Amino acid sequence: MIARVGCRIALASTVAAALAGTGCARRTTVQIVPLGTQQINTTGPLITELTPHECYYWTNDAGGLCIAIRGHKRSLLDRRLNQEFVLSFVFDGVPAAAARDYRFNRRTARCRTAAAIYHSRSASLNGIATVWSYGKPTLRGRFRFYAKIQTYNLLAGWRDDGSVLFTGEFAAIANRRRGEAILADTEGPGMERSAVPDRDTRIQPRKKPAEPAVVAPEKP
Repeated sequence: MIARVGCRIALASTVAAALAGTGCARRTTVQIVPLGTQQINTTGPLITELTPHECYYWTNDAGGLCIAIRGHKRSLLDRRLNQEFVLSFVFDGVPAAAARDYRFNRRTARCRTAAAIYHSRSASLNGIATVWSYGKPTLRGRFRFYAKIQTYNLLAGWRDDGSVLFTGEFAAIANRRRGEAILADTEGPGMERSAVPDRDTRIQPRKKPAEPAVVAPEKP
């Protein structure tokens, strides 16, 4: 358990350091709070805050409101050292007026984090979001939701690592093409929204993390 907690804190600290200072003029922030009560690290951050530099919104073919958030830092030495945070929301319907509240279910949010050999992925359980300024150039919103998290170990593969609380706010611009690419990245193997019924809280197990921008190092 201590190793798992240490892995998660190291991952959060590394990605936070990589994304700090990359926020755009219209600020998007994400705070991640581990909720485990069995262990607590004496040196790592109690709350990890990220400032991703990309945030987009669009309406999908089913009429749902989609949000995609991404922060990324590329390594000049080795692509396996790339660091990335991606988060997506799919809400039912669009605001009938300028603002609307949404409830989270087990399909609403997907998140993936990678930093060198550290990987984690999360799927929402429940929560709430509010959006406003719909129909204007920048869509604004705030969110708070609980999620199940899994971390990746080179020997054991994906394993459950408890629950976390996500909070934050976003300022999104309209860009369906770019947003869909990020959303697809959050729905890597084992994380597809369509594969997990609303009543099922499980993340489908896989032995290897999804690749795109960050590739786990090969075993020696």
